[in-house]
Amino acid sequence: IFATASRLVDEGLETINDYDTCSITLKTKSGKQCIINNCREAVYGYDQRIEVLGSLGLLKTQNHRPSTLKKYTKEFTGSQQPLLNFFLERYTSSYRNEFDTFISSLVSQEEFPTSLFDGLQALYLAVCAMESVESGKAIAINPE
Repeated sequence: IFATASRLVDEGLETINDYDTCSITLKTKSGKQCIINNCREAVYGYDQRIEVLGSLGLLKTQNHRPSTLKKYTKEFTGSQQPLLNFFLERYTSSYRNEFDTFISSLVSQEEFPTSLFDGLQALYLAVCAMESVESGKAIAINPE
């Protein structure tokens, strides 16, 4: 994992050793790459999207908008309404599904879809990314 980070929006984050803008590159043992770009602020709305590109094609999900209508004239190409600005507007159904799955797992006494180990692995990656930012070097990840 190799990460770089900056304070481009809020220089006050220096007092708590935090950043508002970062780029992370992960490379798997088999050579697959994962690139994450993140910033805490997008003046045009809550911007979040993902692309998975592989030898068999592309999988993509884009920003949610109040309408998918696009306007094409001699003055505009693809003019749209702004992005939905708040994550709760976008993810209400996701949070509801997550809550329903949680309750269902408790009632049925079945395992949760994600485990404590999954959460610890995510935290481990974040710690390695911060170590990379601070050292300026790529950090080898030991998943065990």
